[in-house]
Amino acid sequence: MDQDRKFLDTFLIVIGALLIFTVAMYFLANYLADTYLDTDNSENPLAVAAASERIEPVGSVRTTNDPAPAPSSQAAPVKTAATQEKSLSGEQVYNQACTACHGAGIAGAPKTGDTAAWADRIAQGEDVLLEHAIQGYQGEAGYMPPKGGRTDLSDEEVKAAIDYMVAQSQ
Repeated sequence: MDQDRKFLDTFLIVIGALLIFTVAMYFLANYLADTYLDTDNSENPLAVAAASERIEPVGSVRTTNDPAPAPSSQAAPVKTAATQEKSLSGEQVYNQACTACHGAGIAGAPKTGDTAAWADRIAQGEDVLLEHAIQGYQGEAGYMPPKGGRTDLSDEEVKAAIDYMVAQSQ
């Protein structure tokens, strides 16, 4: 009995010491954080600038009859002769856009190089292939999104990719 009482006293002292140590560490950590950490980033100029940018108003309301400023045009860039020179080759377009489906046969796409799968499509003619590739196609055999999902491609680039795939599949 005496031995049990001694164990219980030691156990309670250890638990009490650990509890006091934990509470002391909690208050010490809070004191150090309040003293040395910039928790609201008020001293960081990058954080202040980012917060100011996020809360900037997206528009304004005119309350007078003053003429409104001319709207700025953010139109999409038009392909000029200089940018058309940088158009992608058929192989580049195939590798960037077409290989995802035509490389694995996804969604009914004929695999590049599979002459049997391409034979009927090639027999329909180049115009039909081009129309299905540019406008998209959904049939019993599968689904082709317009321009393979890459609407940023020009019709000439799509045609070059078709020519490349047909050449690989004959």
